[in-house]
Amino acid sequence: MRTCGVLSTWAWALSLSAAAAETVLFEDPFDGRLADGWSWVREEPDAWRVRDGALELRVLPGNLWGGANDARNVLVRPAPPLDGGELEVTVKFTSAPTGQYEQVNLAWYYDDSHMVKIGREIVDGPVCVVMGREERDQCRTIARPPVAGGGTSCA
Repeated sequence: MRTCGVLSTWAWALSLSAAAAETVLFEDPFDGRLADGWSWVREEPDAWRVRDGALELRVLPGNLWGGANDARNVLVRPAPPLDGGELEVTVKFTSAPTGQYEQVNLAWYYDDSHMVKIGREIVDGPVCVVMGREERDQCRTIARPPVAGGGTSCA
């Protein structure tokens, strides 16, 4: 199953649209509850809430990178059928990571051992945009440029 998922963030909003037609296929305004179609991987109900038009997730220890596969509160939903077309995913989030590898990601999540991700993460000091992939629990970081200008930094 193809799914689109989000890993560890504080507050975010999601919109999926077909790029060519500019038709919104899914949008969640987080109006007091999650929209239908979401499901959790290792849900920790006390560590998330919907409030003031946003989904808030508390960052919890865990990992989805490599073989550990113990990340909690991974929120996923099936990807819409594309019929050979394009898909645009828009995510708005607020995140202020403070510790090594603390991150927020948008992932094309197949299962715990297969995914492609792009996110904002602290790596060896600076906050970076991290692009990576995992196949059969083998991970590869594709790029991790630091966030330029005024981004959250860690000493």
